[in-house]
Amino acid sequence: MRRTVVCADGVKRRVYPSHPDYPGNGQMTIAEVHARHWSEIEAVHNYRTGVAEGFVYIVTNPAWPGWVKIGSAIDPIDRSRSYNTGSPYRDYELKAYAYSDNRRELEAAIHDGASDVRGQGEWFDMTAEEAISFISTYAEVHRYDQNAAD
Repeated sequence: MRRTVVCADGVKRRVYPSHPDYPGNGQMTIAEVHARHWSEIEAVHNYRTGVAEGFVYIVTNPAWPGWVKIGSAIDPIDRSRSYNTGSPYRDYELKAYAYSDNRRELEAAIHDGASDVRGQGEWFDMTAEEAISFISTYAEVHRYDQNAAD
């Protein structure tokens, strides 16, 4: 019986049991991939389907002192963890977040308000304290304590 699988080369194919990528031969079916990675898939789905509520967050990295990333996400803790997936030092730090019924609208207003210190993309030439103070003029900001979360 043929099954759809994600093969070792990352391509989705329908394969027979004799194929080395057939489930049971060390590979996962699409359903197994979805089950294992549901939170990432759900996050992409929520972004694409326009879930408005969520958070604007502040992230820092000691590699870029004096710079903060101001972004938006449904789950800022999960988002900051996703940055650390790409960092060999796991040194991105979630500093603070603010809830909004429309996170993208709040994020856009904050980005526009801080355009004079904006670098590339969502990076701004300000300290975390300056960013917290600035964002608090738009919404209630909550500091994130990594030690309390663990």
